[in-house]
Amino acid sequence: MTTIMQQDGKILVETPFEPSLPAKFRQMGGSWNDPYWTFKEDTDVFEGIKELLLEKLGYDHDSPKGIVKITTKNKVIADKKSVIVGGFILAYARGRSSGAKVGAGVTLIRGEIGSGGSMKNWDSRVHADTTFKINGFPLSQIECYMENYTIEVIGGEDKTQAAFRIIEEQMGVLKDAGVNITKLQIALENTDRGGERV
Repeated sequence: MTTIMQQDGKILVETPFEPSLPAKFRQMGGSWNDPYWTFKEDTDVFEGIKELLLEKLGYDHDSPKGIVKITTKNKVIADKKSVIVGGFILAYARGRSSGAKVGAGVTLIRGEIGSGGSMKNWDSRVHADTTFKINGFPLSQIECYMENYTIEVIGGEDKTQAAFRIIEEQMGVLKDAGVNITKLQIALENTDRGGERV
């Protein structure tokens, strides 16, 4: 799962591992503070990070998000890295015989994922006709993946995720206007549970 947040004067970025990202993040002034890459808050850097994540991971921060079912048309293999779609890990291996796991926000519904290759040149793989459910998928990116995947939108953005995305966007607008926000408390009412506050 890929996330970008602005918090306490910093930009926090969490991504699946992609071999070219660490060097790029360091060049942009980022430092690794597990589990996030941390950057000094800057509008231009924030925009640069969004462009980089779109290019390398297919993650569009500004896109509406939705719940999708995604099915591979053929076997998909990623050499020495994860199989990533829209910023989400479909298969993550660490070596030839490590097997594979799905990433956060992804559920394997049917089919098979795994690892292969050689000891030196291992890979992560997703077999043909394997289906996943992903919550928070950037809907603007569906067309980019249609050659290798069948993607069905089965629901809108999770209400809590949508609320936080809108709040984050509005806080960015206020900060760009010179408004200093030091503390914000949010209480969301879960209407699915009788209006209980969560």
